[in-house]
Amino acid sequence: MYISDLEIKGFKSFAEPTKLKFAEGLTCIVGPNGCGKTNVVDAIRWVMGEQKSSVLRSQTMHDVIFSGTSKRKPVNFAEVSLTIHNDRGLLPVEYTDVVITRRVFRDGASEFFINKNACRLKDIHNLFVDTGMGSDAYSVIELKMVESILSESKEERRRLIEEAAGINKYKQQRRLSMRRLDSTDTDLNRVNDIISEVEKSVGSLRRQLAKYKRFDRVQGQLRDDEISLAVYESTQVLEKLAPIKQRIAQLKDGYGASGEEVNLEENRAEEAKEQLKAIETEHQEQQEKVNVTNTNRINIEQTLLIAEEKIASATTALDRIRVEQHTLVEREESAHTLESELSNEKAHIQPRIDEARAKDDVLKAAFDEAVDKYRSAKAEHDVQNQKHMELLNRLSDLNHQKSHQEAALTQHKSSIEHLKTKKERLKNSQAEYRQELGLVASDFTDAEVQYKTLETKVAELETGFQDMQTQLNETRETLAKKRGRRVSIENQLNFYEELMESGEGYSGGVRKLLGGDLKKLGILGTVADLLTVDERYEKAIQTVLGPLAEALVTSDRKSAMSAIQTLKDQKAGSATFLPLEPILKTKSKNSTILTGKHVIGAAIDFVTPKAGYADLAQLLLKDVTLVDDDFVADWKHISGRAVRVDGTLYDTFGLVKGGAGGAGEDTIIGRQDRIQRLRVQFSKLVDEIQEHSDAIEKTHEQIGSLERELRTSKASRDDQRQILLEVERKTSRAQYGINSTEADSKSVDQEIGELIQAIADAEERIASFSPQLTEAETDRISTEKQISKMEASLQTLLNQRDQTSEDAQAGRLEHVNLTNEERNLDTRLANVGETLKDIATRKLGLDDEKLKHEQTLKSNRETTELEKEHLVKIKSVLQQESEMLVGLAGKVQVKRQALNELELRLRDHHHKREAAADELRELSVSGANLEARHQHIVERVQEKYQSDLPHELDLTEFDQDQVEKRIRRSQKFIEDLGPINMAVQDEFDTEQARLNFLKEQQADLTEAKTSLLETISKLDRIARQQFRETYGQIQEHFKGTFQMLFDGGEANLLLENPDDILESDIIIKATPRGKKTQNLKMLSAGEKALTAIALLFAIYQVKPSPYCVLDEVDAPLDDRNIRKYTKMLEHFTTNTQFIVITHNKLTMEAAKFLYGVTMEEEGVSRLVSVQFT
Repeated sequence: MYISDLEIKGFKSFAEPTKLKFAEGLTCIVGPNGCGKTNVVDAIRWVMGEQKSSVLRSQTMHDVIFSGTSKRKPVNFAEVSLTIHNDRGLLPVEYTDVVITRRVFRDGASEFFINKNACRLKDIHNLFVDTGMGSDAYSVIELKMVESILSESKEERRRLIEEAAGINKYKQQRRLSMRRLDSTDTDLNRVNDIISEVEKSVGSLRRQLAKYKRFDRVQGQLRDDEISLAVYESTQVLEKLAPIKQRIAQLKDGYGASGEEVNLEENRAEEAKEQLKAIETEHQEQQEKVNVTNTNRINIEQTLLIAEEKIASATTALDRIRVEQHTLVEREESAHTLESELSNEKAHIQPRIDEARAKDDVLKAAFDEAVDKYRSAKAEHDVQNQKHMELLNRLSDLNHQKSHQEAALTQHKSSIEHLKTKKERLKNSQAEYRQELGLVASDFTDAEVQYKTLETKVAELETGFQDMQTQLNETRETLAKKRGRRVSIENQLNFYEELMESGEGYSGGVRKLLGGDLKKLGILGTVADLLTVDERYEKAIQTVLGPLAEALVTSDRKSAMSAIQTLKDQKAGSATFLPLEPILKTKSKNSTILTGKHVIGAAIDFVTPKAGYADLAQLLLKDVTLVDDDFVADWKHISGRAVRVDGTLYDTFGLVKGGAGGAGEDTIIGRQDRIQRLRVQFSKLVDEIQEHSDAIEKTHEQIGSLERELRTSKASRDDQRQILLEVERKTSRAQYGINSTEADSKSVDQEIGELIQAIADAEERIASFSPQLTEAETDRISTEKQISKMEASLQTLLNQRDQTSEDAQAGRLEHVNLTNEERNLDTRLANVGETLKDIATRKLGLDDEKLKHEQTLKSNRETTELEKEHLVKIKSVLQQESEMLVGLAGKVQVKRQALNELELRLRDHHHKREAAADELRELSVSGANLEARHQHIVERVQEKYQSDLPHELDLTEFDQDQVEKRIRRSQKFIEDLGPINMAVQDEFDTEQARLNFLKEQQADLTEAKTSLLETISKLDRIARQQFRETYGQIQEHFKGTFQMLFDGGEANLLLENPDDILESDIIIKATPRGKKTQNLKMLSAGEKALTAIALLFAIYQVKPSPYCVLDEVDAPLDDRNIRKYTKMLEHFTTNTQFIVITHNKLTMEAAKFLYGVTMEEEGVSRLVSVQFT
């Protein structure tokens, strides 16, 4: 069985479809760093279900999709297909070749296939579980895993051994079972709590149900009395209502006659109102005319006022214009004078400007010549200065180099002395480390023995603690069950005692007599109380006895008749009596009891009568046969009576009695016996609960003591572990000190040699600096003399340049001042011209404004004359219209007085009608109140009892006081009962059904818990056995493969906690040949790699994986160990296919197939393959 094909499309750097064909044996994949070799390993991991992107060296899962290069676009999905040749049938499928395909898209969607059939990731994981071929199994080994296998974290090597042992599936099943067990415990605790609450609820509802039945009986009587009283009250109300209705009819007739007279008066009043309205309308129209004329008068007067204001305004404006025209003439004359003066001044300044310009040009030319001479001399001076600075820098540099070499020479000599001292100190330290290593070796052995002793003691204490904790939990569980049972029995006991106290199940007469003095009445008890019946057959005996079960047994007939008379006197119902005296005198006839397959026996055999009542039992049950529920009646052979356990009764005459009882059905037979049995059980449970409570308290004390001892032992063990670790650290530190001091001594010798050579080089360089310093000093002195001569000449030229500069600046200033004065004159002339233009423009504007105001003055004077004439006419018309308005006002006054007289007469008629209406209204209110009272009575009955008042009810002998007293008694009884749960019957049935269902659930959960515990125990037993066997085999093989790879030496695997092999850490001990026992950390990289390889090959020998991928595992190995490594690979190729990523030529030589991975195009991997024959 091996991997035969690997197809890669768009996965990481494999942009193009790439197919690798593998064969059995050893295949190597080679290529330079970064070309994509490990991407082949990632592809195999990924297609087999790896979900951790970090293991695939990616940030997210879609990073495995080829992301493109500068020349290629990204692809949309990655796909890898792996073909496994399943010739050994290791995979649980029927196919010889199994193709696993995985595909991922950029949107995050993934697809999985097995032989091109869509599947889930879980299906792929399940396919490879415990085969050693999963994505996280030991079939893929990277170099970094070598370090993790040998690290202090022991999970990795334990995982490999568990995979080889094939217990992963058991551990998965165990985890699943534990989760289910936790869930079941939670559900069981929840159901127990609910049952406790529901049982309390059922007991409470049972008591409420009895209370409700008493309430219902009294409520019925109250209903009848209240309805009778309502009918009586309704009749009384209707009798009062009849005369009121008659008077209302009379008032309505008289009210109609007076209405006609009122209508006539109202018509006359309406006519008078119409006439008054017409006159008032005419008066209003005349008033409006007067108002319009008066408004016209006011408007004319306002127009006259406006015209007069405009005339005054125009006169004022004309006066202002005449003053402003005079002012403008004066300003114009002043401006002409100023313009003449400025023109003369400009003509005199122009010659002075020309003379200043010529002088400025001459001075500027002289200044430019002086500047040129100074610049030329300054340039020569700067050249000499630069040369001087270079010479100074050279002298400084030579002096600095010489000083530096001299300081280095001194430092080298000092360092040699220091290194010699250091070498001596390292020699002493090495001797101390070797001495310390010898001392620590014996301490390590003693510390390890003490630690193992304490570890064993802690394990024993933990086992004892766990056993005691388990015992405590079991006792608590038993105590909880017994407490629940106690509550249940207590509820049942309360229930039956309430039944006995209330006489539930008995008729009213029997309850009445049972509540009295039985001895005085001569009553010995009921039949049910005098017979003790086997609990299994109580229902059957109840059916046989029927009503006789509640019959009262008396000593003689006289007592029975006396009791009957008592019931009559108290009107308390009836009862059945069985006088005992005649029964004792009656001779009992022999009876025939049935025989057969389903016959249990004579009923009398399962009944125990109280002392002195055996004849009574014989009389009642002598011919009764008790049969099981499968009994079928054969009427030809039945003699006497036969009763089944379920209560079905057969008799000789063919009569059959039976049926299904309700939930929670109770019989009066055996009530006292049940109460007695429950009391005994309750007392026993109280004692047992106390015993368990005491046991729990005692166990708590023992656990506390054991826990303290365990803490002390653990503390001692942890202290000893710290001591052991400290000894190991001292050993490591001493060994490291020896190695480091040896290396440091060699380094010191090398440094001393290098310093001696450096001293010789420094002395040679110091000797070469003297001639160079002499030459540089001579050049410096010559250059300084030339610079002194040039600086004197340069100062003379600088003075000449400064003098010409001052002369040129004075000439330039004179020319600029004259030019500015000329510009100022031009500006003032321009301003005068603008002023003259503004004056001319304003004069024209004033002429136009003057003409406009003159026209306005003329127009308004004409308007004033016309409006005054119109005003006189308007005032004349207003006088005439006002006189007509006064005449119409007099007519309105006369008509209004006539209308008032008519309205007085009409008001008198209305007062009389209102008096009649008031009486009618009062009678209507009284009648309405009576009708409302009658309706209230009807609605009250309808609302309270959902019933109409009966029409046929005899009230001739109705006693209202007696009925009201009965109602008050009933109401008082109901009030004393307190709140009543009206839905108690439904609630009781619901809660009882719920309780039954919960108890079924409780039984199911208890059974499920037991089953899960058995399953977990079985899984642990199988896993321990398989792990123990596999671990032992790997341990032996590891010793052999280690010696093979190391040519000797010793190695071993140890369980840190042998008592808990499923969780214990696994310790690797490795001692290469010729070396003392070492900590794994102190092995070299090559030794670590060979140790890890030895462990892996030991696992392969126990459970060979069909294939193995090794990614640069041989990198730390030298050529000698590579040959051992490849030889080992060749040995295992019989059962295992190896795919090796390597850079080593010796490993390549051992390969049967060789694939080369290249990256000719940047970012894109390609394959080339070679087969060796």
